[in-house]
Amino acid sequence: MHKGEVYNVTLFVDSHPGGPKVILDRSGTDISAIFETIGHSPTAHELLAGFRIGVVAADSNGPAKRSHTSSRKRRHVSAAATNVPSVLTNPLVLLAVGVTSGLFAIWLLKKPN
Repeated sequence: MHKGEVYNVTLFVDSHPGGPKVILDRSGTDISAIFETIGHSPTAHELLAGFRIGVVAADSNGPAKRSHTSSRKRRHVSAAATNVPSVLTNPLVLLAVGVTSGLFAIWLLKKPN
């Protein structure tokens, strides 16, 4: 979180000039003070804005709640980036299913009635 806004920097962690540990050690915390103290460039601020996924909104009935921005502003994070296994993203699985389906269709066509 930075200045009340929430960011998903998953896709940037390995590219951070200070190394991934700098980001990972502060994951889930408010980085407002440290981000400004380090003196990030205007480009860094622009880059951070591109990873914005929502804001933290205070609720009179309880603790702060996360409020998402519109889906147009959200960054797409692939299954690989979030470590979520997905059979359909594996090209070898898709190839195997295609070949198996083709062989089955040939077998059906050549099978005597």
